[in-house]
Amino acid sequence: QRYFLDDVHVRKEREMKRMSVLFLVAIVVCLFASKANAQGTVTWAAGYPKAGGTSGTIVIQGTATPDSGWVMDSGTVVYWPEGGGLQQTANFAIDQNGNWSFTISGLTPSATYNIDVRVSFSNRQTMTTATVSPDPKQSKAK
Repeated sequence: QRYFLDDVHVRKEREMKRMSVLFLVAIVVCLFASKANAQGTVTWAAGYPKAGGTSGTIVIQGTATPDSGWVMDSGTVVYWPEGGGLQQTANFAIDQNGNWSFTISGLTPSATYNIDVRVSFSNRQTMTTATVSPDPKQSKAK
């Protein structure tokens, strides 16, 4: 019976060590995850994307705000027809206040498109870059 009690004690000790290690791993993952999200934010303007003013266009608009120590580099929009098709990209300018607006043209009139905006941020002190995106949206071309 002594061997049985020793065995139970050893198993509980191992389980406690395993739980301690898992807890430590969870803390480390949370710390890195919070650092990974510290580049900036990118948001869509209310009501965007929306059909443009001319046939076969969609207008995108929003803002990009860098976190402390980060700067905005460039903006890219990736778009493709709903249900699949050729994925296309275009670059757009971001002004010094973080505002961006761009008209996607050459689209099939009245077709719905998936639109994914990506803004590149860089940290000059750590020499790192990161791409941040708001949730992709859909819009119908004019």
